[in-house]
Amino acid sequence: MLRGLQEQRTALVEKMRGLLSAPGDADLDDNQTAEFNRMRTELSALDVKIERAQVMADLERREVGTPITGGDNFETRAQQASLTKLIAAQAGEQVDAGLEREVSQELARRMGVKPQGLYYPMETRVITSTLPAAGPGGTLIPTDYRPQDFIDRLRAASILPQVGATTLSGLSGNVTIPGLKASVSTGWVAENTALPVSDQEYRSVTLTPKHCGVISEFSRNMLLQSSPYVENLLRDDMAKQLAEALDLAAIDGPGGVAPTGLLQMTGLATLAPASPISYDTLADLAALPENADSQGTGYLTNTKVKAHLLKILTADGLPIGLPVLFGGYPFHFSNLVPDGTVLFGRWSDLLIGLWSALDILVNPYDSEAYKKGNVMVRAMMTCDVAVRHLESFAAAVQ
Repeated sequence: MLRGLQEQRTALVEKMRGLLSAPGDADLDDNQTAEFNRMRTELSALDVKIERAQVMADLERREVGTPITGGDNFETRAQQASLTKLIAAQAGEQVDAGLEREVSQELARRMGVKPQGLYYPMETRVITSTLPAAGPGGTLIPTDYRPQDFIDRLRAASILPQVGATTLSGLSGNVTIPGLKASVSTGWVAENTALPVSDQEYRSVTLTPKHCGVISEFSRNMLLQSSPYVENLLRDDMAKQLAEALDLAAIDGPGGVAPTGLLQMTGLATLAPASPISYDTLADLAALPENADSQGTGYLTNTKVKAHLLKILTADGLPIGLPVLFGGYPFHFSNLVPDGTVLFGRWSDLLIGLWSALDILVNPYDSEAYKKGNVMVRAMMTCDVAVRHLESFAAAVQ
């Protein structure tokens, strides 16, 4: 119906165009004017009919039929679907295409994808991911690459932000923090007797830039073909690696070109328990900073020590529990702490100096990489570690 109305309209417009071109430059006479006005009225009526037919055709296309389900029933009915009826229905013809619409709806439900028009069943053949041999169905199965769900490697827990270390960022030159080493002496004296004279003693804590970085080479194909997520993955991995290096340096850094970590600082109070770490060991460890007038804020150890502590039982055979063993202090675990080691202290006295954020530089002109069309990517950080009071920390080392 819609197609017929559209054809009538096209023919009518051609007649109107021919009527206007017949007299040339002269005006239409009275009969021609009347005929033109009659056709214009007929054209308006046709436009109304076409609009209604288009609405009905659209409604029919959207009409929800009864889904054909149930194995053999669907296969049988699908074979009865007419391709010509399906095409005619979409062209706006008044045809009974109810079966074809139902088959299309069932195919869309099974595939989980809505068609732009209507689905029509293909010839039924046995096609699998391995058959037929000349062109297996597996070649049609796309790979759903999901870099947004990238699986990171297992890493030691980054711990400095959790324990409460103090970060000094935005540094430029070397850092010197003055401190009081010894106070003046007080004295009790009799009337008219001079007080003892004493002087304060001073010290300083210094931080100087230490550099740590990574370099990775990227091929030209990687740069041109990789997903945008690759940049995020690279940056994330570099940042995590450098954060891990900083944590490790703060705990057990060797000094020299690297920061000196807590466990390597001369004068750190230590315990050397002869047996596996126990409740008594943890209590004695907490007492060392507190005996030096520092108030500790928590423990730091690794997961092996944690596993051992979880096995400590009461006389009734029940677990004592970590909160009791750690005396109510906060406790943290990271395998960056050496095996058999427990640290306790006032963690805000641990200073982390940062002279730069994650600094990434791309070098496309490296001599070896340039020959291959590759680029070198470098990430660096500049930092140092110091403590306000070494007396604020103690370690039990087996």
